[in-house]
Amino acid sequence: MQLLIPNSITEKSLYSANDNSKEEIPQGIRNSIQEIISNSGNGFFRIDSISLEISQQFDKTHPSIENQKIVYGFKFGSELLKSPGLILLDFTNQSMEKSLLISDIDFIQDKMVFIKDQVLLLLSNFVLQIQNSEKDFKILNQYIESDDLYNNSPIGYITVNSIGDILKANITFLDWIKLPKKKIVGHNLIDNFILPEYREAMRDLILNVIQGINVNELEVEIKSSKSNKLFCLVSGRNYFDKEKFARLSFFDMTEKAIIKKMLDEEMEKVIHNNSILNRDLEMAAKIQTRLLPSNNLFPFVEYIYKPLDQLGGDFCDLFRVGESIGIFISDVAGHGVPSAFVTAILKSSIEKSSDELKNDPAKFLAYLNESIIDFCDGRFVTAIYCLYNENTKMIKFSCAGHPSPYYLRDNSVSSLSLSLSGRPLGIFPMIESHPKYKMYQNEELQLISGDRLIFYTDGLLEAGIVDSNQEVFFEDLLLDKLILHSKLPLRQYLNKIIYELDMFLGDHPLEDDICMIGLDIS
Repeated sequence: MQLLIPNSITEKSLYSANDNSKEEIPQGIRNSIQEIISNSGNGFFRIDSISLEISQQFDKTHPSIENQKIVYGFKFGSELLKSPGLILLDFTNQSMEKSLLISDIDFIQDKMVFIKDQVLLLLSNFVLQIQNSEKDFKILNQYIESDDLYNNSPIGYITVNSIGDILKANITFLDWIKLPKKKIVGHNLIDNFILPEYREAMRDLILNVIQGINVNELEVEIKSSKSNKLFCLVSGRNYFDKEKFARLSFFDMTEKAIIKKMLDEEMEKVIHNNSILNRDLEMAAKIQTRLLPSNNLFPFVEYIYKPLDQLGGDFCDLFRVGESIGIFISDVAGHGVPSAFVTAILKSSIEKSSDELKNDPAKFLAYLNESIIDFCDGRFVTAIYCLYNENTKMIKFSCAGHPSPYYLRDNSVSSLSLSLSGRPLGIFPMIESHPKYKMYQNEELQLISGDRLIFYTDGLLEAGIVDSNQEVFFEDLLLDKLILHSKLPLRQYLNKIIYELDMFLGDHPLEDDICMIGLDIS
């Protein structure tokens, strides 16, 4: 018969009559066997039923032991008469044909119950010893694996008591501080290895951990015996043995801290440079504002200027040319510093130009084109230059790719015809012709009292929002707004149009500079 028992039980003999083993058999079994032998005959009988009963009972007692085998039995012979004994067989894990051999079965039947109980007890104890040995081995193996992980972890681990004395440290932490274990165990972590500015926080962390409050992510710096410093992130958990203690985990953040410090230093430089740049931009914005004309030059001309950033690419100018007034408006592609630079060149060129040039709008635009061509760097400039004669109410103008001005008359609004508009400034020198672009030419328009002329840049038309998944531009509303507020004085009128623009945009940002000039014909 077979009993289930672990594989690790091999060649275990509680007693063998064929060897010189002096291992003691339990006295109860020895006495029972001796009595059985002394009262038995010479015959041998096979008792499978008793063996089976032992096996089944043993299986019920140890249901968790599976898939392993042991063969047991009693063997009695002439050699046992001198040294009677019990043999527990598992020498080869081979199946045995006879599991229990007893002589004179009828006579010993009463004794078999006792023998059966003793065998079961013996086997149970034997199996428990093996199981405990295996459990101890597993625990030892787990401890070894845990200790190996503990020591070879990239995280530094130390165990401290409630006042911070070091009880244990892993190899990683020892490598950091460049000291052997015997040099740190028993020494205070806070006083010896934590930089002064972090000691109070470290004491609080250890006390919190000891009290059962798990703490994460305290940043501290530790120092080694060679005065090297490591920046670490510390967390802690409490454990119990004979007393409470804390297991602290130190994650080396030194490299990250170095990188962060470098980034912080660079950020400080950027902030400082940005501060200087902003001051420079503020100064440049003030200078650009001074390049614009005074709003009080002529009572019948007003303008409004709304840059997207501190510096803009839109520009306008007003000046006296003999008996006429020169009105100039332009829009440099883009905005910001490069565009503002081009506007400064335009202003300088305008001031340097002669009245002879200013009296001919087409020649004046050609002159400005040559003045800025070397500074545009791909940034073209649209512009209109207009001469208005107060006496004749006649305007003479020339256009360089600029949006057509509006003029209001008798509560209606129309676009000024620009059939002779030429190419934008800053694209080609005047000596070069191009089939796509016309040369600058002059046009004239007779105005009457009560007319109002509005010059503007394209930022006014292209301001847009998305409404119900459809893009809407202020241009769609502009004509109605121009008529709606046409009775307002010119300055209020321009401000009202800008107000309507702001209401239209709401929270949507303005995307370009805006400049408007209004001319009232009295």
